[in-house]
Amino acid sequence: MILNFRDKSKNPTSERIKKFEKMIGVSLPERYREYLLIGEIGGKPEENLCYKVGKPGKLDHMEEWENVGVDIFCSVYEMEQNYRDFNADDRDRAWLPDEMIAIGDGPGGNHLLLCIEGEHKGKVYFWANDLFTTEDVNDEMVPTYKNICFVANDFDEFLDSFYLCP
Repeated sequence: MILNFRDKSKNPTSERIKKFEKMIGVSLPERYREYLLIGEIGGKPEENLCYKVGKPGKLDHMEEWENVGVDIFCSVYEMEQNYRDFNADDRDRAWLPDEMIAIGDGPGGNHLLLCIEGEHKGKVYFWANDLFTTEDVNDEMVPTYKNICFVANDFDEFLDSFYLCP
């Protein structure tokens, strides 16, 4: 699906993306990086778009749970702020697992996530705000995966999954 945006974000330069990658300590999945560079992503979608999400805690496959909408796709600048807010070095403030970054926002404080490292790198997930939990691991509060839902195996598959919300 071709997405059209209003309030479109400014295209980042390759150098700006490299700066963000240095900040997060890994390279973005190549296909997502390409979307950022050519300006195909970033801003508010013109249409009211929905996508399906899997059941919470299932990271490898879709067991259909519900349909959700997307309010905004983050620009690199917004991803930097999200990273500071959600992936804090202070583990008491961390909301997201280290290998995930927020790349979009949805209704109700929910977020669209991209896995940036590990066995699930490149996969797209949904972060359900109302199901957020942490657990104590070696005296650190660490976010769990209980509120993270599988969406797509990669960014292309994610874009292809959109449909107009009823």
